[in-house]
Amino acid sequence: LLTDADRKNLKASRPKRRVYDLLCKKASEGPRAGANDRQLELRFFTAPTAFVEEGERGAYGDGGLARVACEARGPGGESGEIDRVALALKSIGQHGLPVEGAPFDEAAGVIPNDGLGRVRGEAGLYVAGWLKRGASGIIGTNLVCAANTAACVQEDMASGLLQVK
Repeated sequence: LLTDADRKNLKASRPKRRVYDLLCKKASEGPRAGANDRQLELRFFTAPTAFVEEGERGAYGDGGLARVACEARGPGGESGEIDRVALALKSIGQHGLPVEGAPFDEAAGVIPNDGLGRVRGEAGLYVAGWLKRGASGIIGTNLVCAANTAACVQEDMASGLLQVK
């Protein structure tokens, strides 16, 4: 169920809305003919922590299906074990690393910036992507993020704040 805040967030973010729309479309289609009883389950805020293997061909001896131990990592997340898993994907959510010559916020894993891409206290230095906003978003988010940073560079060049050598 979507809250009013969720709806507002989706309305404000094209990439999030696209992912949401795609998931809703696939969920409403139901199973495909000939899908061999395969299922796709999305478990958000649930991180796989171990694959529990029993025997050469997985926990069930039927072509590699396994049991996966999981840990809740946020609201609605699940802890415990999930049975009969053929594939588990984990969104890593990397923590940014320092870049030589740039300030760095170790706790947040970002280069401190004005939110648009200008590095705080470093005229002529810009940042985009996860180092700008933290480990969040999808490819589309990074495209928008990079475009915003590029717009800052253009603005600073046009206003004379950034001198091209």
